[in-house]
Amino acid sequence: MDARSVRILGGRPLEPVLADMRVLNKLSDDQFAELADLALRFVVSKDWAALAEAVDAFAARHGANAALLRPCSKSLVLLAAEALRQNLGSAQVRRDLGSLSLDVAKAAALAERWAAAYSSRGARPNQLLDAQWKFGLTVASSEHELKSSFVQLKLCIEDRSAGDAPRDVHVEMSLPQFYSLCHEMEQAKRTLQSLHGS
Repeated sequence: MDARSVRILGGRPLEPVLADMRVLNKLSDDQFAELADLALRFVVSKDWAALAEAVDAFAARHGANAALLRPCSKSLVLLAAEALRQNLGSAQVRRDLGSLSLDVAKAAALAERWAAAYSSRGARPNQLLDAQWKFGLTVASSEHELKSSFVQLKLCIEDRSAGDAPRDVHVEMSLPQFYSLCHEMEQAKRTLQSLHGS
């Protein structure tokens, strides 16, 4: 199997995921469904300590090996997060899980649960954490050249491709472009407010 053809992997190594799928295939369908629901709760937060505690409790209830299930549940979280990042449909998620050797019924169950929880959200954009701007004026080299105004924006975003680490993006635009951006943002704000109010 070519790992590059399995989109849900998102560049992760294939062998550990295949090993996790073999462990998950040994669970009953009900146990798998419960573990999948548990793992999907952590797709956005990725709170690994809380996930480990929840998996330990799950393992204790079902007499399962928590040490084997912890990496499996983390794989489920990371695969679902990658599906969300790539905005994959449930059919693609099911195919990719099947390509990773997850039982057909389990792949369908996880894809269905993932779709119910996340597919309607679409791709999650990077979250804006902070924005700063500075106005500037170009210096003219002679009295015959016109000076022009510009705006430098520094946007601090939560980079989804880097595990939600903050990243700065720098943008420079002319003053008319900046005013146009502000106008578009005001229109978007009004539209969202009218949708929220109705």
